[in-house]
Order: sequence, then structure tokens, then C-alpha cells
Amino acid sequence: MKSYEFLLIDDDPDEHLIFSMVISELPVLAHCQYYFRVQDAIDSLGMITPRSPDAILLTCGAPVTRAESSVVSLHQVIQPGATKLICYSAFDRTALMPWINQYGCYYLQKSVSVQEIASALALLLSEADQTAFTAEPGKNLLEGPSLDSGAIA
Repeated sequence: MKSYEFLLIDDDPDEHLIFSMVISELPVLAHCQYYFRVQDAIDSLGMITPRSPDAILLTCGAPVTRAESSVVSLHQVIQPGATKLICYSAFDRTALMPWINQYGCYYLQKSVSVQEIASALALLLSEADQTAFTAEPGKNLLEGPSLDSGAIA
């Protein structure tokens, strides 16, 4: 059975606890490494073997310019196509859209249930394993019933 590797970057320990519950809800084997600082996660990416993480969830809070800077730094070290970069935020995604689209990130809204987050991530992972993956970056992973429009329900 395939397993999945996540990195969560969030300075709130409660979010780490919530995401551990998300991992336990996934219908696949999954492991998550938790980081409080972007630089620590970047440093660890060189040590992850034999492959890159499947997804990195980065909390994008205020100020938005700091979140954008973090995305730029992560984008420089991840393997395009191998790692999905997900902006995990309570902000409306329209404030983040210019650089979310530019760097091919996905958006996942905070403040929804553990089950909703787990369902969105499970669908993203299952579709990513297929050659016809059609989800478009910039879309909210919780919107829409199908991947045709680029949204993940």
C-alpha cells in the first residue's frame, strides 16, 4: 500500500494537533512532519529520502507579504509536479490569488471540520496518482463536486 508524506508549517501547536486528527481520518497511510518555522521545513527537505513529500501545507496568515515570501522560498526547493504546495489559510483566497496562481499553489480553507480537510486531501492525493490529474492550482480544495473545474470537494 502506498503511503503519503506531508509537511505542515504552522506556528500554532493547536493546528498541529488538528492536522494529526486529519491524518488519522485519511483513508490511506500517511505521515506528517510538523514545523513551526518555514526555514526549518526548508532545511529538512534536503534530508527527506528517498522522495519529496507529497504535499506541504503552509499556514498563510498576516501579513500576506510574509506568506508570499514563504511560498517563494518553498517553491525554490520543492520538486515541481512531485510536491503539492497548499496554502492553508483563514483568509479569503482572493487576497492570496495573485501569487497562489503564480507559484501553482492550492488553497485550503481553515476553520472547517477535520473530516472536510481529510476528504479534500484524500481526493487530491487519489487524483494525483492518476495520469489524468486535472485540479488546477489556485482553487479552493473544498469547493466543487469534481475536479473538472479545478476544485476539489
